[in-house]
Amino acid sequence: MQRRNFIAKTSAGFLASMVFTGCLTVENKQAEVALKTNNISKISFKFRDYKKGETLCPIKIISPSDAPYMHTFYDVSPFSPNGRYIALSKLPYQYKSPPFGDKAEVCIIDLEEQNIFTVYATKAWAHQLGTNVQWGNDNKHVYTNDWINKEAVCVRINIETGETKAFTGSMYHIAPDASEVVGFPPDVINVTQMGYGTPENPENPPHSFTGAPNDFGLFKIDLVSNEKSLIVPLSNYKVEYSGEDFEGSTTYLFHTKYNPQGNRIMQVARCLRPGKRAWNPSIYTFDPNGNDFTKTISHKQWNQGGNHPNWHPDGERIIMNLYPKKELDTEDYCFVIFNQDGTDMKRLSKHSGGGHPSVTPDTKWLVTDAYTRQRQYVNERGEVKIRLIDLVSDEEEALCYVYTPPSNVYGVLRNDPHPVWSRDYKKILFCGTPKGKREIFLADLESVLS
Repeated sequence: MQRRNFIAKTSAGFLASMVFTGCLTVENKQAEVALKTNNISKISFKFRDYKKGETLCPIKIISPSDAPYMHTFYDVSPFSPNGRYIALSKLPYQYKSPPFGDKAEVCIIDLEEQNIFTVYATKAWAHQLGTNVQWGNDNKHVYTNDWINKEAVCVRINIETGETKAFTGSMYHIAPDASEVVGFPPDVINVTQMGYGTPENPENPPHSFTGAPNDFGLFKIDLVSNEKSLIVPLSNYKVEYSGEDFEGSTTYLFHTKYNPQGNRIMQVARCLRPGKRAWNPSIYTFDPNGNDFTKTISHKQWNQGGNHPNWHPDGERIIMNLYPKKELDTEDYCFVIFNQDGTDMKRLSKHSGGGHPSVTPDTKWLVTDAYTRQRQYVNERGEVKIRLIDLVSDEEEALCYVYTPPSNVYGVLRNDPHPVWSRDYKKILFCGTPKGKREIFLADLESVLS
């Protein structure tokens, strides 16, 4: 498929194209205030034990108690490449939706020194992905989005110097080698589900469209040349969402995820029909240029029931929760694994699926959480189970239980644990709200997994 270039289409992009580096240098007032003689100001604090003696392994609360904190998502590592730092979002509040203009902070926790420092404040955030902060391929740069010159754009921050650069378009996910980012515009993401995009800018309303246009869809920003290109137009999904059932419907994109090798992208698409509440999600994969566009899971398969697809670490297969009634002839809610083209679907465990599952590279261990409505995974104190399953013996244990606000009460403001593996697959980081404020927990599983 021929790429469509949108160089310097946005206000930020136009300015960026004028700069020799190919990026727009942005004044970082937060870092400017915090800069000292040789480093950014750091605040020391003590990690605290969580339910010492009551958990499967040692667990520490590693966020301060001054504000609500969260990491990005269960499929995006908050750990720096060397494992020393954690990238987090510090929210100004947690029980109301953000209006445009309110800022959340991008913070870094040093696990060795037990300190925290703020490197950026952004207007582009929401309660499910926070600031969507992500590491590049080194230990000194993190990436987020912000509203600059009325455009939501990707921003790169040097955590050592505070230097900040903006690019010509927004980011949902960054390539493993930090050469590019991809994403559907974050203010449009909110059309199908709040909390995963960014508040709308009243001075620049979200792009409005109907159907599946061929000039709007998944954009890629080359972080070297700063060129923005449309790599997968929404018109690619017309075959998936066709027929009388989809008369007058509109196609949107949701989660976008590079595989760990950076040679394949997984895309969740949705299609809204007038007067209907169903998302009709599907999964497609393709290469980083939008070629080899391959159906993985159809909307008919997903509509049987399911959620949360995630790349296996091998970059060839995908795991998710599914009711695979037709595929595996079962009525159970399952953890399933299948090839990136949807073939060879298998059940991973006899235990019921649910939550946000991910596995180790050897497919021996699976970790997931649960929603509060899954009562079999909630204890008498209303705490949710962090589930650890040995996929070889098919035995399940509780890593711990942690309180989270009931999803049926708080909706988009809920605080799912979103357990995520460290890069060496020896630790798990997750969220919780045991004392009413969002906190970050780090579980050391080295003794359990040996």
